[in-house]
Amino acid sequence: MSLEDRPVPAAGDNDLLVQVRSVGICGSDVAYYFGNSSLETDDGKGPLTLGHEFTGEVVEVGSEAGKTGEFKVGDRVVVNPVQSNPDSVWSKKGLSNLCPEKRVLGVGVDGGFAEYAVSDYRWTVKLPENVTYDQGALTEPLACGLYAVNNLNAEEGQTAVVFGPGPIGLMMVQVLKAVA
Repeated sequence: MSLEDRPVPAAGDNDLLVQVRSVGICGSDVAYYFGNSSLETDDGKGPLTLGHEFTGEVVEVGSEAGKTGEFKVGDRVVVNPVQSNPDSVWSKKGLSNLCPEKRVLGVGVDGGFAEYAVSDYRWTVKLPENVTYDQGALTEPLACGLYAVNNLNAEEGQTAVVFGPGPIGLMMVQVLKAVA
């Protein structure tokens, strides 16, 4: 691991340049760091800026992204790290993680353990005013837990056991309690 001065990344036509405000450290980041899991790079290794759970402030809007009027400089955003071709059959089915054209921020391309990161505007969401940057950085782990709970088809009156007291497990418990 190293601390480096790097140039601010350039925002492509469909991108937003985001000044990172909060980033989570996922268990997979730890596994990547120790080499216990391969990255989605050509050789499965780094160097790569990790960090796929992050929020920030838009500081630049790419030319195509700007035409939509959806984002402007100063917007508070959370990034969906799995960024695929939104027109692919997989993305249209809600399975963007299976799209062969996907890039995963902090796993296959540089992510949020930096002062600035780039995100495709089509995979970026504005943070509501009542959500802090730190809370927003928990969006991706919450989505993972919610996906698991939804696959349980849990119903009121059923019993469920969650193994693992980490952030995702604790969020799953909260979601399950809300269902019960």
